[in-house]
Amino acid sequence: LGGSALAADTAGAYGLTIFPFLSVFCIFVGLVLFIASRKSRRLSRRLLVLTAFAVFAVIFMELDTVWQTRILEKAGLGEKIRQIISTPNGILPKTMQAFSLDAQYDDIIKSGPRLLMWYKAFLYSLTPVIGGAVIYDVLAGVSPYLRLFFKQLKCLYVFSELNEKSLALAQSIAGNCEKRKAPVLVFADCSQPDAEMAQRARELGAICLPDSLENCSMLRMAKQCVFFLISCDENREISDVNNLRLLRELLDAEKPLWPTEKGCQIFCFSNQESSAENIRAVRSDFCERRKKAGAEKVALHVVREYVQCACALMAEHPLFAGLDGKESGAPLRVLIVGNNALSRELYKTVFWCGQILDHPLQLTAAYVPTEGAANERELERWLNRNCPELCDSCTPGDQCLRLSFDGSCADPYASLCFIEEDRNQLFSPAFLTEKRKDTYGSAEEFALSDCDYFILATGNDSDNIKLADALWRELVYLKRSGNGTGEKTIAAVVENSALSEIQRLHSEELLKEESSITMIAFGSTAERFHWENVFAKDMFSAENRTEHTVAEALHGLTVIPASLDKIYDEWSTLARRAHLPYRMFTALRHRRAAEQKWNALPASVREKFAYCEAIETDGALCEQLAWMEHRRWNAFVRTEGFRRPPNLEERLRELEE
Repeated sequence: LGGSALAADTAGAYGLTIFPFLSVFCIFVGLVLFIASRKSRRLSRRLLVLTAFAVFAVIFMELDTVWQTRILEKAGLGEKIRQIISTPNGILPKTMQAFSLDAQYDDIIKSGPRLLMWYKAFLYSLTPVIGGAVIYDVLAGVSPYLRLFFKQLKCLYVFSELNEKSLALAQSIAGNCEKRKAPVLVFADCSQPDAEMAQRARELGAICLPDSLENCSMLRMAKQCVFFLISCDENREISDVNNLRLLRELLDAEKPLWPTEKGCQIFCFSNQESSAENIRAVRSDFCERRKKAGAEKVALHVVREYVQCACALMAEHPLFAGLDGKESGAPLRVLIVGNNALSRELYKTVFWCGQILDHPLQLTAAYVPTEGAANERELERWLNRNCPELCDSCTPGDQCLRLSFDGSCADPYASLCFIEEDRNQLFSPAFLTEKRKDTYGSAEEFALSDCDYFILATGNDSDNIKLADALWRELVYLKRSGNGTGEKTIAAVVENSALSEIQRLHSEELLKEESSITMIAFGSTAERFHWENVFAKDMFSAENRTEHTVAEALHGLTVIPASLDKIYDEWSTLARRAHLPYRMFTALRHRRAAEQKWNALPASVREKFAYCEAIETDGALCEQLAWMEHRRWNAFVRTEGFRRPPNLEERLRELEE
């Protein structure tokens, strides 16, 4: 009771003013803004806002203290104002002392009612912390290695350089930080970064180191690292050489950048199979020489973003969409426009992914000839040089299609047509309706307007968008005039992420006008370097993962045995995963009963049930699907440049004997 009376007397003598309430309001607003903007703003901006409100909170408390002191002394008004702003006992010097641990905290905190004393204790304990954070942020801006030093206990995502590709991947990882426990992003080789990219990196809270990756020795102190070797150069061969050099620095140097006993993951980017083989060779040599030095803890992944982007397109927007309503034996016609690295990869992917039972593939490539080219048919010559048996497997009666010693041959894998056309003539009415013949395969005449799937990859975003719009108008005209039938899909490559989003919205509006023609934009930098595309293992969502789908379909299992998980998770290729919807489509086309049940089921279980119903009850269909998978595998290895050995028949005779 005595303590309560004393507190009441103190409060009565103190006489509360409006200043403490203003101080509480300022610090409350500052903390709310600091916490609420933790995802949208970088730390420096958040600290600036918090510091500003904290300064006003301290100023209001100092005003209250000085005002109360002058009231008790009964000084005149002029004297009060002079003493309030005087130095060194004025408000501003005392405010600065509060942030620098130089204030007389005992005198400040003990004055006033008990509740106000608790608030002062909180405020004057918080302000030195804010002051230290501001000093640290300023020093970290001058020396990024200081920030790196305080991040050693977290997982570091280290990028070999700052460019559009690495920044897109970093933004994707940062956007998924809830699942990945807020990773620390580190960009090396930022001595002369682009101003816009540097600003975007800072907004992510990334650490930009001025030295190249091989000179960042401080990384050895980190607990865990994930390295992304992404070199950006107009010459793709130079980029691959840079990535390979950095990989050797990480693994093969006498003093490697990263201690192998700690273990790490390395993602090395290359769109060329030859470079990918060199990367795998470095990994094999490293494991062979350091079996006892933790080499098994180093996981090396070769990322070919063009391949994975093409596979994602074939899985998300399948080729067979235009076959609905067509009879068995109807050809699947695909047109690809362009002659660059991505269009060639798309051409090869469509070649093996388009192996569908009872629907022969007709694949057409149209492109503008390169100026100064020595000969015509550039794409055809490129395929013959890099995939020597691809065109041969499309020629009826060719030796690579032989099935037995009596000379019987399988059907060609596809019919190919190569068209070199002037840029101004692409998708003109005459270009679309002119009758043509395949270069390899059947002699049946066809028009480009009969194609079911169009892929536009000229290498220029503006050209792709213009061609997509022109093609859409022509297809709508043909359809409404009675000369076009079936579902059509137009897939245009738009690498600029902002343009890709605009084109997506435009495509949705066009789909409302004509529902039978679907236009999509794909292949943007943000899409190709999205973490789901780079970490190809996670490209399919949990409910559609291949191993889950096949395990439940074939065995009715909800929990996957370890052996089955290993088969479908480690041994299966990316190509096999992308081809899974095509096997399901074939199963449905041959099982009307399964198709009826499939239409009545929820969307989440349609694929699993349909595949299960078709496979388990039809042994003949199972054999047909096995044959289709065999053809898919043969087509896939031919796109990678493999060919059958010259002594294959001798080996078969030995096996037969």
